[in-house]
Formats: sequence, C-alpha cells, structure tokens
Amino acid sequence: ELASQDIPMILNSTPGAYATQSGGGDGDARITIRGFNQRNVAVMLDGVPVNDMENGQVYWSNWFGLDLVTKTMQVQRGLGASKISIPSVGGTINILTKGIDAKRNIKIKQEIGNNAFTRTTIGLTSGRMKNGWGVSAAASYKQGDGWADGTFTKGYFYYLRADKELGNHAIGLQAFGAPQEHGQRPFRTAIAQTDAQTARELGIDEETIEEYNFLDRGRRFNEHWGFSNGEAKSVRKNFYHKPQISLRHSWQINKKSFLSNVAYLSLGNGGGTRDDGPSDFVRDSSGQIDFDKSAEKNLPSFFNPDGLANTFISASINNHFWYGLLSTYRYDMNENWVLSGGVDVRSYQGDHWREVHDLLGASGYTTENLQVGDKFDFDYSSFVNWAGVFGLAEYSVGKVNSFMNVSYANTTYNAENYFSGQTASFPDQLTFTGKTGAVYNFTEKQGVFLNLGLLNKAQRFTNVINANRNTNEITVFANAENEKIQAIEVGYNFKSRYISGNFNAYYTNWLNKPLDFPPTVAEDPNEPDSDRIRVNIPGIDALHKGVELEFSVEPHSKVAIEGVVSIGDWRWNSASVASIKISETYSYEYDFDATGVHVGDAAQTQIGGLIRYEPIKGTYLKLKGTHFDRHWADIQPEDLRPSESTAGRESWRLPSYSVFDFHLGHTRKFNKIKANFRFNILNLFDTTFISDGRNNDRFNNPSFNDFDAKSASVFFGQGRRWVGSVQFEF
Repeated sequence: ELASQDIPMILNSTPGAYATQSGGGDGDARITIRGFNQRNVAVMLDGVPVNDMENGQVYWSNWFGLDLVTKTMQVQRGLGASKISIPSVGGTINILTKGIDAKRNIKIKQEIGNNAFTRTTIGLTSGRMKNGWGVSAAASYKQGDGWADGTFTKGYFYYLRADKELGNHAIGLQAFGAPQEHGQRPFRTAIAQTDAQTARELGIDEETIEEYNFLDRGRRFNEHWGFSNGEAKSVRKNFYHKPQISLRHSWQINKKSFLSNVAYLSLGNGGGTRDDGPSDFVRDSSGQIDFDKSAEKNLPSFFNPDGLANTFISASINNHFWYGLLSTYRYDMNENWVLSGGVDVRSYQGDHWREVHDLLGASGYTTENLQVGDKFDFDYSSFVNWAGVFGLAEYSVGKVNSFMNVSYANTTYNAENYFSGQTASFPDQLTFTGKTGAVYNFTEKQGVFLNLGLLNKAQRFTNVINANRNTNEITVFANAENEKIQAIEVGYNFKSRYISGNFNAYYTNWLNKPLDFPPTVAEDPNEPDSDRIRVNIPGIDALHKGVELEFSVEPHSKVAIEGVVSIGDWRWNSASVASIKISETYSYEYDFDATGVHVGDAAQTQIGGLIRYEPIKGTYLKLKGTHFDRHWADIQPEDLRPSESTAGRESWRLPSYSVFDFHLGHTRKFNKIKANFRFNILNLFDTTFISDGRNNDRFNNPSFNDFDAKSASVFFGQGRRWVGSVQFEF
C-alpha cells in the first residue's frame, strides 16, 4: 500500500493514528498517535532512536528507500514494555530491516507515477551463507516533479548490512543513508486563496473572499517557486544527508543468558533555503515568482552602485554529530521469570547557522560583501548528553503474562553562540519511567489486558534553552519543570479461524506539557519595542482519553475484510497565571485558560476499513477507505487568555472527509524468476479535503482573529495520484 508515499502515510489504517502529507513536499509527512504529535512518538530503526535530540522532530525524507529492506514495521500505541530508556508518550514506531535470516534473493524494481515520478531500485540479500556470513544491500534513485507545484524531488538511497556468526556470537555492521533534495510548500494559506468554492461552502462571505490576493489558485499552487532563464527554480528547498552507521554484537552466553550491544553514529549535513534580503521577490499576475525580474533589483544602480543583493536566497544549515550505545542483558531465570536490563547512552552536537546560498547575480550581500557560503545572522551549537538505565521483569504463569518496566535517565543541555561568544547550560534533568501491565488469557482465543504507567520526562532542549536568531543571545528558561504523564490502558482481544479483533481504552493525563512554539514577550517591560524573547509557559496540562477497535474477518478464502474505529476525547485541562522569570529583576505574569478546549491538529474520530479480493491465485484487488471527523485546528493553549477575552474558546473545526485508495497486484513465476506487478491509485475519487489547519494563524493569515474558517490557514490534501511498478525477484 505504500505506493512511494512517505512511510507514515500507510499508518492511517492503525487505530488512533492520523498522518498527512502537510504541504506535499516529498518526505515532509507527519503523524500523530492518540493526539500526540511525532515529537512525542518514539521512532526507531532497528531499535536505534532517530527523533531529533533537540526538538523531538522526525524527518521522513532521510529514509525514503527503507521500504525495500524493511522486514516489518511495529507500531505500539501508548504504554508497553520497552528495552530502551526513552519515555515516549503517544507510542513507538520501530522499523526492522532484513538480516541474516532473510531468504537469498536479488530484487530489481521499477516504479513510475504521476507528475514524472520515476524510481529505480535494486536489492540483494544473501541469507545465511555456509561461512556464517550474511549480506543485505540496496540502492535506489528517484526523481519527480511532485503533485503540488514546485515540490520536485531528487534523491539516492544506499543500504549495506553485513552479519557474521561466530559460534554463539553474532556481529553485524549496518550503514545507510539517503542524500536528497526536494522542493517544499511549508506554509498553510487561507482557504479562499486555494479554493474559493470550498470557502463559500464553509460560510465565508463573498466580501471577505474577494479581499484575498491571488484568489482561488488551486490545490496544487505553491508560491515558493518560479522560473529563472526559462528553468524551474524553487526558493524553499530542503537538502539533507543523514548517514547512520551501527555496529552490533550479540552473545548467547548460555541457554539462559543473552547479551546485545549496539553502537551507532549519525552524521547529519544539510538544511533548507528561503528568500532573504531587504526587498521581496517580484511576482507575476498569478502570484508566481519571477526570478529574472527579481535579479534585476541586484544590478548596479544610482542607489546601489556596487550591485549588492536586495533579494537573494539564504540557507539555514542544521548539521549534527550524534553517537550512542545501547546495551541489553537478558536472563531467563526459569520457566516463569525473564529479567532484562541495560544502558542507553547518547551524545549529540547540533551546529546551526545561516549562510548565503544564491546571490541571484549580485556582487555580494551587505557592506561586508558576503559571498555564497558566508555565515550571517546566527551561528551556534547545541549540546545534548543522555545517560539512562532500564530494567524489565516479565512473569508468566498459567493464563497470566505480566511485566514491570522501570528506567532512569539524566539529560544535560548546553549551548554556545559563536558570534557573541556566549555559552549557556541548563541544570541536569533526572527522569523516571515506571510501567507495569498484565494479560489474562481466558482461553487460547481471548484475553484481557491492563497497563499502568507513570512517566517523568525531561523538557526538550528547545523548551529550556533558546538561541535567539535575531539578537544572538541565548536564553535559559528558569522555570522549566519536568513533564509528568499518568496513563492507564485496558483492552480485550479475540482470535478465531474466521474473525479476530482488539478493543482497548486509554486514559493519559499529561501535566506540564511543553509547547512546540513557545510565545515571545518584550525583553524590557518598559520598552514595548524592545527585542522579543521566547519564554516557556509552565502548567500546560492535557487529558487524552479514548477507545479503539480493530478487527479482521475472512468470510471466504478469497475475501478478507478489515476495519478500524477510533474515538478520542482530547482536551486541554489547565488554567493559571504563570510567573515567568525574565531576569533577576523582572518576572512576567502570563495568564491563560484553556480548560475543556479540544486539542487540535488531528482527527479525534477515525473510521476505516478495507476489502481484499483474490479472484485467482496470485492476483488481488484491494479497496481501502478512511473517514476522519472531529478535527479541530491546531491551537496554542497559551493564546487563550482572560486578559484578551479568549479564555476557553474552541478553535475552528475542520470539515470531515473520507479518502479511498485502490490497490491491484499480480504475482507470476517464470522458472526461477518471480515477477510482481503493482498498480495503486491514491485518493481514488479525487476528493477535495482539508487535512491540516491552524487556528487564527497570525503569520500566514493575519487578517482575522475570529476562531472560524476565514481566520484559519490550511493545507488541502493531495488529489488523485497513481503509481505503477514491476519487480523481478531472482
């Protein structure tokens, strides 16, 4: 079902998951689980964490080729036993790749799709050879224009894994990476700017609609590109290469003892571009960038005799150097008890600066005559060190299986600004996780479970240390207390020959939840025009609860039916007057009241299903549909302020929508060659829908502040697309 989409997109068939393609850039997808965004979902590759160490974000463009070598993808919602000291809240996604146990084969795959998409892939798996070695390798190349205008994609993928068995030891070396670049559409827009008819259907009056510039531009429109000398050129472009290398060792010490060690290294290089300079780009009548006329602003003139840049393209660079060690020991004490424990150590340095990327024909930028590659505005590094230990006890007797999982971690944060010479650090943060659960199986076909969890989680780096990119000052938030999460889950599962299902309910209370975009206040209260600095708002609480059902039915050997239902009730649950310490002599009193307001940014109702029909052996047809509802626009709870008469106001509710996909496959053998043919149609009925919304967006839609459709900025979902592929397996 992947059909060359970003990996999270196939998880919309998982209860409680909501994935969208955001602006449509290749690799820019995002996912929430139970209303928690991917900053709060632990994502791992073969057990190695990949969430950004500063802000928790996940950048899916870094692993576009993993689908060829993926053995399975595990999605664990909410609580569960874990052999890593990471305190994820929404759940865990672990992508496992093929190793020495895979069958020996060679695969060659060619894909083509809409908007000139093409991808060629080759993969090799040796399986376990006589000398104890096993090798897996893959390489891939893709390019395409993108469904949204200006969202081109071009990238390579490489993967190599070598495993060696040495008696009761096994050693493995793995390396992969995906150097890529793609055009982006990073900002939401007002509804009427994209689709005036949808705006009318949502009750936006005609006078308001007509006020927008570049009205009714269509779902594909992207304002961040144009033509330069007749060739397409994008201002907003992401380029990155994040190779990851890991060395694994496992040792079956005896029948009862097993030791596993993983040392890993991640090297990130790249960033994103944007328009810059004192003057805006010139646009044509449709709102598209005219690079040629924009470059004319940089020509020598009476007011600009040196031909310095008035308009140019800059790049924000975000490199990192990250290494870590995971070590786990397992002891099978007896037929009832299994004990595990280990360490999780990580060290991270992130280097961030802005540089001149493209002068558009100018001789330089500013009186310092900066050239391409020269740094300006900001240049700083972030340092994160993490040391954790964890323990897991599993107990089984009769019809009962239970576990108890505890972990401790210490996190340190430091920063250094190279322009100002300033350094800063945040006191060590000690965190704790305690989880326990049990399953009682009435019979082999049915059982019930209960999980309990208490998590004490360190605030993210970006919520305790802020490097101000405008003033070159580093701010340390003095009132950043740890997050606290209390959770309980109960469930029932049933499995028989023809039908199986799982039903569960969850209750997660999140105290002192961090803000993804902390607000800014004036640095000097007596000078409203003074520099604004970001502040952390303590006391933001949220309560997420809901029920989930998934089931599968096989009424006939050729027919399979699956379904999911997820109904959530996620609300902000806090009101306070926070005292925010700005300096030794000044504290800022910040009032807010978000009690009872729905958490936004994801659909709280999800109903989906699929039917798979196999008319003849080796051929299948699959129709899959998902309906989303009760989706409120993303809102910052700290914006709901009694002093501004916005306390307790609900954000705008997005219209519900349903999307259907169609999948067709055929497998045939020619002697020792197996051929797989696939054809996929995404958004089969070309449904127009809004996938993402932000309430009262003052940056992208600053005209209104009325908590309604006209005040929101949105991303529309992509229309109908198709992908066809043929794969030969030897």
